[in-house]
Amino acid sequence: MKARTAEDAAFHQRYVEMHLKVDKAGILALWTEDGVDLMPGDAAMVGQKKISACVEEIVAKMRATK
Repeated sequence: MKARTAEDAAFHQRYVEMHLKVDKAGILALWTEDGVDLMPGDAAMVGQKKISACVEEIVAKMRATK
């Protein structure tokens, strides 16, 4: 397995920070139009629009439980 580079580690740190801040715009900016999200137990989500809709749904559910 390839060792994580400093660039990979920095990206991962920013990614985690965006999620902790619920920075939807930042999170979604990482996805390209043809990006693929592979969530365990779910079908693959293909495309920025589908991924964006999923993120919006998750955030709405989070807000509803507060």
